[in-house]
Amino acid sequence: MPINNNNEFTNKIVPCFPNELEIEVREGLEKVGIEHVSLIVLSEGMDIVFENLESLSKRISISKRISESIESYIESTLCNKKNTLNFTYDNVLENRIFDHKKLSTITKHLSKYSIFCPLNYEHKMVAIFHSVESLSDHQTKQLELVSNIMAAWSNSWVAHNTMMHFWKKYSEPKNIDVTSTLTKSEFNVLELLIKGFTGPEISSIRNVSKETVRTQIKSILHKTHCHSQNQLISRFSQAQWTMNCHHRGVYS
Repeated sequence: MPINNNNEFTNKIVPCFPNELEIEVREGLEKVGIEHVSLIVLSEGMDIVFENLESLSKRISISKRISESIESYIESTLCNKKNTLNFTYDNVLENRIFDHKKLSTITKHLSKYSIFCPLNYEHKMVAIFHSVESLSDHQTKQLELVSNIMAAWSNSWVAHNTMMHFWKKYSEPKNIDVTSTLTKSEFNVLELLIKGFTGPEISSIRNVSKETVRTQIKSILHKTHCHSQNQLISRFSQAQWTMNCHHRGVYS
């Protein structure tokens, strides 16, 4: 199963949770004995769109080694029953792990707890937890609760980024040849709108009636398929489209 890491949602830097919740989750994981947490969100096409690998207790440093074998970890976790925390010993990290707390090496395999949860928009969350010692039944139940919180957060992250993805497409300037659809007067009015002038101010600058300006603005909105002046200004000011147009305004 190919795992890619080239989706536009990819986010490896931002904190996993809002500050208060992030602290609570970290403390909860540490209390049950988790030394390292890996949180991955996969898109419908199996792209890694979010990845956060983090040592919690600083007792062991395995983030780099997990990152190098991330595909193996993801594939093995996806074989689990969904929404079910699975325990096994880690057979991927074959070399000895240094225990910073005891200043010694750990010769036995680390305990690994993993879970995958289906998310909205055909995404999936994969969470992998490592501990030096195996967890008790009580600790395992607590870990399951934390996993549910992480799944809920992952769903909200996916929903937010999906919304922003479609909003970006919606708010982008349409493929319109502005120079051929707008008259020179309309073009100049649009330039002034982008510069922050109001309708009455444009009327005064251009020495025309306010009604003329209102009519021109309505025509501009119609030709550019914008629903409001705010949307019009947002689209074209962000694109800085005036820099490459042939019909430069006289009020630049």
